[in-house]
Amino acid sequence: MSLRLLLALSLGLISLLAPVQAQHTNVHISSRGGSTETTYQTGNESIKIEQDGEVQLSADDRSITGITGDGYFRIKKTTFGNTRELFIRSSGGTLTHEYREGGRQVPFEPAGRAWLADILPDLVRSTTIGAQSRVDRLYQKGGARGVMNEIAAMKSDHAKARYAELLLKKDLKESEIPFVIEGVGQHIGSDHYRYEVFKSNSSKLLANPQHLGNYLSAIKTVGSDHYKTGLVKLALERNLPAAYNQQALQLIATIESDHYKSEILKRMLRNNLSDEQLEFLLGKMLGQVESDHYRTEIITVVLKEQPKLSPTGVDHVIRGISQTTSDHYATESLKRLVSSHQLSSGNYEALFGMLNKLGSDHYKSEFMRMLVKDKDFGKHFGLLLRETERMDSDHYRSEILRSALNTNQLSDEQKASLAKSAATIKSDHYKTEVLLKVCSSGASAPVKAAVQESAKSISSTHYYGSVMKCVQ
Repeated sequence: MSLRLLLALSLGLISLLAPVQAQHTNVHISSRGGSTETTYQTGNESIKIEQDGEVQLSADDRSITGITGDGYFRIKKTTFGNTRELFIRSSGGTLTHEYREGGRQVPFEPAGRAWLADILPDLVRSTTIGAQSRVDRLYQKGGARGVMNEIAAMKSDHAKARYAELLLKKDLKESEIPFVIEGVGQHIGSDHYRYEVFKSNSSKLLANPQHLGNYLSAIKTVGSDHYKTGLVKLALERNLPAAYNQQALQLIATIESDHYKSEILKRMLRNNLSDEQLEFLLGKMLGQVESDHYRTEIITVVLKEQPKLSPTGVDHVIRGISQTTSDHYATESLKRLVSSHQLSSGNYEALFGMLNKLGSDHYKSEFMRMLVKDKDFGKHFGLLLRETERMDSDHYRSEILRSALNTNQLSDEQKASLAKSAATIKSDHYKTEVLLKVCSSGASAPVKAAVQESAKSISSTHYYGSVMKCVQ
C-alpha cells in the first residue's frame, strides 16, 4: 500500500472520529464558609475545584505562584475513571503541595508540577482559576480589547462572564464601552450569563445614550424570550432616545411569546412614537400577537399612553383592532378609542368599515348605541345608517335607529332618510316600532311623507294602521 494511500485513509479515519460539535459543559457552584467549590462536567471528564482565597498565576499560566489570605486550592480531575488530585496550601506566603494519582500520594516534584503545567493553560480558559490576576495582567497589557480577545478564546460561558464582570469593575475609558458591549453580546453564548453581565453592569454600560444602539445590537441574538424581554427593559429604563425606537421595535418583533411581547410593548409605548413606528407596531407586530387578550391590552395602552394620536395614528389603531377575532375584545377597544380620542371624517370611514367585520349584531348594536350619544354623531349619521342596513338582526337594528332618534340631534332630512331605511326591515313589528318613533319625534310634513311611503312595505293590517294613524 502506498504512503499516499495510507495518509488518505488516516485522514479519513480522523475526520470520522472527530466530534461533530463541541460538547456542552455543565457547571455547578456551591459555597461553604469562605470557600467555593466548582464542578465542571464535560462528557467523560469531570473537574472539581475547591478554593479559599484568590489564586495567583505565573505569567505563562503554567504554575500557581500564590494564594491570598493563607488560603488553599484543590483540584481533582477525573477522565474515563482515572483520577489525579492536587492540594496546595498557603501559609505565610509559602506554598505546600500534596499530589495524588489514583488515590496514591506521589511527590509533587517533578510529576505533580509537570501535570499542573500541562493542564493549567487549558483550565484557565475553561474555569475561573486565577481570573482576577489574569484580567489585571491582560488589561494592563492590552486594555479592554486584550481582555475581550481572551474571553473570545475561552471555552466556558461561566468563565467568560466572570472575566467580563472583573473587567467592568475597572475604570474603563468611554471609548472602550462599545467594544465591551459588543464583545459580551458576541462571545458569551449563554442567555443567562449574558443577561447577568448586562443587568449587573447596566449603570456603567448604558450611562451614555450613544451606546444604546450597540447594546440593542448585542442582545439581538438572545434566544430566550424571558431574558430578551429583561434586557430590552434595561434599555427602556434609560429613557430610550427616539432615535432608537425603530431598532427596539424590530428587536421586540423577534419575541415569540405573546405574554412577553405584550409586556415589553406596553412599556415601549410610554415613548413618543412616530406615526411610522406606530404603523410598524400596530400593523406588523400586533399581527404577530395571536392572543386577543394580549392584543387588546396593547391597544388599551396605546390609547392611554398616546393621548394625541394623529388621524394616521388613529387609522393604525383601527387597523390593529380589526385583527382581533373576538367581537367582545374588538368592541371594547373601539369604545375606548372613540371615548378617548378625536376622530377625523376619514377615521370614521375606517371605523365603520371595520364594524362590518364584527360577526355579532349584539356587539355592533352595543357600540353604535354608544356612538349616537356623541355630540358630533349627526356628522356621521350616513355611515351609521349604511352599517345598520348590513345587519341581519331586526331587533338590534331597531334598537340602534330608535337610540339615534332619542338624541334629538337629527335633522328632518336625516329623519326622512332613517324612515326610508326602515322600509328594508323584514319584521313588521320592528319596522313599525321605528316608524312610530320617527313619526312621534316632531316630524315635519316631508318626514311624515317618508314614514307613509315606508309604511307601504308593512304586510300586517294592524301594524300598518298604527303607523298611518300616527301620520294622520
